[in-house]
Amino acid sequence: MNELIKRIIPVFLIIFTGYMIKQKNIISDDGVKTLKKLIVTLFLPSTLFFAFLNADLNSKYIFLFAGIFVFCFILYLTGLILKKTSVLDSVYGAEFFTGFEFGMVGIALFSGIFGTAALPVISLIGLGHEIFIWFVYLPLMQSHSDKYKTGFRDIILSFLKSPIIIAIISAVLLNKAGIGGVLRHNFISGGVITALEWFSSVTVSVVLIVLGCSLKFEHLVLGRSLRFILVRFPIVIAASFGAYQVFTRLIPDLPSVFSYAWITFFLLPPPYIIPIYVPDDHHEENVFLSNTIMLYTLLSLTAFVIMLFIKPPAL
Repeated sequence: MNELIKRIIPVFLIIFTGYMIKQKNIISDDGVKTLKKLIVTLFLPSTLFFAFLNADLNSKYIFLFAGIFVFCFILYLTGLILKKTSVLDSVYGAEFFTGFEFGMVGIALFSGIFGTAALPVISLIGLGHEIFIWFVYLPLMQSHSDKYKTGFRDIILSFLKSPIIIAIISAVLLNKAGIGGVLRHNFISGGVITALEWFSSVTVSVVLIVLGCSLKFEHLVLGRSLRFILVRFPIVIAASFGAYQVFTRLIPDLPSVFSYAWITFFLLPPPYIIPIYVPDDHHEENVFLSNTIMLYTLLSLTAFVIMLFIKPPAL
């Protein structure tokens, strides 16, 4: 328990540091945006590269990749029903109901407590989710505004150009080829891998600082935000519990930390990209969704800590 507390304190201390940095105007909004770009284009790709390079990519996990994709789509359909019944009274209600902030929250939380060596486990859950985000979620978000609409060809090109996807695909290919060790011993490729390791080593700290900087609540409509959160949270948790029973029967010999990775993943807030695709003329909706996602993030962090104390991991 002492070791668990020692690992929880830094996570929240760094988030609080990020919050205070922003409150004291040590960093501007543009500075936070720059850090987010660095996270998406450099730090997260480096971290995910090593996660998939070291992952057990057994063919049995195909069920997991496909299942997570289907699970996310079912959540979208559920959100669509709730939107039509006005429970989620937003154009983006269905998108709010599905998808998880795996990159900016999931990786930092999980690796912060369980270490980067455990990242391959939650990354196996995240792979099916990332495919869903690129090929289903983003087109659905873009369909609400002519400003963001793109064709399927553009989606494919964006997918293939994404640093995160490039990192995952290259790591998977190297993993299956079994030449990761060879590359480490070559003086050129070994130097590149060392540089990526250095980038990866700061990912958790930078992500948590940015998460703290992003915690701002302006023009909060608390009642409506709580309704959105309290509709999504219990349904997602209950559905994920049922799905866990299915996957643990379909896929034998899962790692001991898999249950923690599963719970962590489905506690995560909706994707932070939602407000990005809300057009400027829907300013109030943009502010509402941003605030609601940040409130959901606080709930996710709280639930994550409660989960660790209810079921303390062997660290």
